[in-house]
Amino acid sequence: MPQIRPFRALRYDFAARQGDVSAVIAPPYDVLDQADKDALLARDGHNIVAIDLPHIPPKTEGPQQVYLDAQFTLDTWAAQGVLVREQQPALYLYHQTFEHAGQPVTRRQLIAAMRLHEFDEGIVLPHEQTFGGPKADRLALTKETRCNLSPIFGLYTDPENAVASAVAAIAASPPDATAMLEGVKNEVWVITDADILARIGEILAPKKAFIADGHHRYTTALNYRSHLREMHGGLPDDHPANYVMTVLVSMDDPGCVIQGYCRVLVGDDISLAALRAAWADGVALADAGDADMALFDGASREEQTVRFTQRDVLASLATDRHP
Repeated sequence: MPQIRPFRALRYDFAARQGDVSAVIAPPYDVLDQADKDALLARDGHNIVAIDLPHIPPKTEGPQQVYLDAQFTLDTWAAQGVLVREQQPALYLYHQTFEHAGQPVTRRQLIAAMRLHEFDEGIVLPHEQTFGGPKADRLALTKETRCNLSPIFGLYTDPENAVASAVAAIAASPPDATAMLEGVKNEVWVITDADILARIGEILAPKKAFIADGHHRYTTALNYRSHLREMHGGLPDDHPANYVMTVLVSMDDPGCVIQGYCRVLVGDDISLAALRAAWADGVALADAGDADMALFDGASREEQTVRFTQRDVLASLATDRHP
C-alpha cells in the first residue's frame, strides 16, 4: 500500500449544521447534469456541486472563468466559516448504509491522504484507461482550487478485518456527521487518536491499492504533481501534491457489494443489429452462461448476450482512449 497519512481536511462546519450535512453533499460530479446541479443548489446554495461541478458536461474542459469562479466560491465559503479547516491531521471513518437484496448493508471505509505512485511502479493498480477531456477538466479545477474535491475510491484486501477492529470503538460512538442521500445513510467520524492512526498505518502498509473508481481523478493528481514540479523545479517529499484524497474499503468487508454495470447508447441508428455489425470482428453471440455482456434494445425489447473473442480488435476500435 502507498503511504497513508492523516490530513487536515477543509470540510463543512458539522456543529453549525447540528451534525446533518444532507443538504450539502452530492453524488459523484461525473454522473450529474445541469438539472441535477440546479436541484441540489435549490436545496442549499452551499452544496458542493457549486465548486466541484463548474462546467457541464465535465467530460470536457470549460472556459477558465468557470474554474476561477469555483476557486472564488471555495475561498468565500472558507472566509465565511461555511467550510472549516480540521484543527489537527485526521483520518475519517466513513460508513455508508444501504439496502441490498432486501437487507441493510453497511460499507465501512476510511478517507485518507494516499501517496501518489506512477502506475508502472505496481503499487497503485488501475483497471481502466482514461480519456483526455475529463482529465483536462479536473486539472483545470485542481490548478485553481488547489484541492482534491472528490476522492479516489480504492480497494485493498483485509480478510482478518484488522482495520475494522482497530476502529471498532470509534464506530460504536455517535458519528461527527451524518447525511442521507438517495436512500443511502452516510456517517463520518473524525479520527485523531495517535495510537489508532499508527495502528491503521501498520495494517495497511504491506497491502496493494486497487483503484475501483476515480482513474481520471488519480491521473489528474499525477498530472498536477508534474505541473507543480515543473513550475517549482521539484517538490519537497512531504508536499500535499504528492498525495491524493482516497476512500479505502476492504474487498473482504461484507458491505463491499460489487454488481454489474450498465452503459446506455443513445441515437436513432443504435440497435442490436448495428452493434453486432460494428463489433463483428471481435464479438460472438453466446449463451447467457458463457457471455461477457448482455445487450438490450429498449425500443424493440430485444436482448442478446455476447462474448468478446478478440480483445485486441476491440481495443483498436476505441480510438479516443488516452494513457
